[in-house]
Amino acid sequence: MERGPLTYAERLVFEAICAAAEAGQTCPSNNTILDMTGYNAAAMAPLMVAKLEERGLIRVDRRQRCRIVEVVATGKRTAVPAGHSNENPHVPKRGQAAPAHLPGRI
Repeated sequence: MERGPLTYAERLVFEAICAAAEAGQTCPSNNTILDMTGYNAAAMAPLMVAKLEERGLIRVDRRQRCRIVEVVATGKRTAVPAGHSNENPHVPKRGQAAPAHLPGRI
């Protein structure tokens, strides 16, 4: 786990995730994260979430087109977006083992 204070951008993202979880809302989208932090590179949004996860502040359940985030300190989770199943796991990348319900996929 990384130690030390959060960067300004990390704190903004963490506070937004905490607020969404507390209110029972969905996790902020990558575009929302980019807007709030001022970053232009699309890769920065998932990187910010990953950094918070590495620090042990959140747990992320990655789905096919969304993520559900648990705030470790409170146990509160962001909501599953409307129209998304609560049971579809993230599709594995090439070369990774496929979930049992997807036989033959690698």
